[in-house]
Amino acid sequence: MKSACPCRRASVVHRRIAGETLLVPVKGHLADLEHFFVLSRVGEWIWERLDGATEPERLVEGIVEHFDVDEPTATRDLAEFLADLSRAGLLEEPG
Repeated sequence: MKSACPCRRASVVHRRIAGETLLVPVKGHLADLEHFFVLSRVGEWIWERLDGATEPERLVEGIVEHFDVDEPTATRDLAEFLADLSRAGLLEEPG
């Protein structure tokens, strides 16, 4: 899964509310509450590491290490999750 290092968009606020982690895009000075994104525990772990410097391969290794999942499943799930985040406009476009 060799690709660019994904990076979370700076204009996205993430908060833990009532046991769930929410991502809320901010446009101007207002939160876009119609397009918030709820993360699973694994999704939250990934989101925290989308710093633009961590390669997807390292993310897969971490998912396998921290969660009960094999490498092919982690690779597939990470690709799907990153695609979902990208479609939702929550990742920075590569440089």
